[in-house]
Amino acid sequence: MRSKPLPPGMRVRVAQDARIVCLADEQNPYWYVVEYPSGEQETVNVARLTWFTDDIKATMDNDGSVLILSNRLTPKGAQELLLWLQTHAGDFEALTDSDPDPAA
Repeated sequence: MRSKPLPPGMRVRVAQDARIVCLADEQNPYWYVVEYPSGEQETVNVARLTWFTDDIKATMDNDGSVLILSNRLTPKGAQELLLWLQTHAGDFEALTDSDPDPAA
């Protein structure tokens, strides 16, 4: 799988590691104070936050299609997802064997 080429001048946002310090305003749940590894703090909107989780949220429909609802997984979360997939491997195989061309 190849990624889309990014042309010079294209606007992008680069993620930076940070930790939540606190809610910036108790009356407004959309702004948080974060602290970067350098010790610098900044108040940011939740729209700028991408959180990591160890907890996976995934579901399989009757047709075997899988929806993964988790945001970004930590390595531990990725292991949990792999375990979940392995647990359902028999279901996937049975559904694949019964419908060799699910896109048709």
